Amino acid sequence: MESTIHIHLGKDRRIAIPSNFCKEANIRPGDGFLLSHQGSQLVLTPLEDEAERMRHELRDMLGQGVNLMDDLRDLRAADAEDAARHR
Repeated sequence: MESTIHIHLGKDRRIAIPSNFCKEANIRPGDGFLLSHQGSQLVLTPLEDEAERMRHELRDMLGQGVNLMDDLRDLRAADAEDAARHR
């Protein structure tokens, strides 16, 4: 069940989230979020969730059988060789 709480934006533009809500939502001090404006709503998205969404989107774009890590290593090696040649 989703919880709704009433909070205020302070003069210093800070928002305090009550500890019981943080426990319920598994939010800890230092956690990172993206803040977006969606219509009349402000939405906080945990960075981990957004990173996972982006990974899935990238996998879907690349298709099956593509090993991005190998491709990135090859590109980095080619960049290093090119830089060494131009020294």
